[in-house]
Amino acid sequence: MLHSLLSWLRDNRLTNHLQGIIKMPCTEGQPDSSGRDIRGGMPKLVEKWLLYKYVGLEFTPLSQPFKTREQAERAREKYPERERKAIGVGVVRLKR
Repeated sequence: MLHSLLSWLRDNRLTNHLQGIIKMPCTEGQPDSSGRDIRGGMPKLVEKWLLYKYVGLEFTPLSQPFKTREQAERAREKYPERERKAIGVGVVRLKR
């Protein structure tokens, strides 16, 4: 009932007048006021792969992030064998 009333108001001129009073419900797939998608509720995680090594006790990234692990492994193979043993391939998870 409320949804049909709100859809009727959305189609009529009263919508502009009532826009500040009535909050129109979000449809599926649209973000709500917090910026999250209604379907998921959780922010999307994106995995990025990069090459790194430790210098002393400090983490040092050696490359820009790659989209796949295979791309990172191919970039690691370009280093000489002696250096390659100290270089690791790691994943970073970023919220989108």
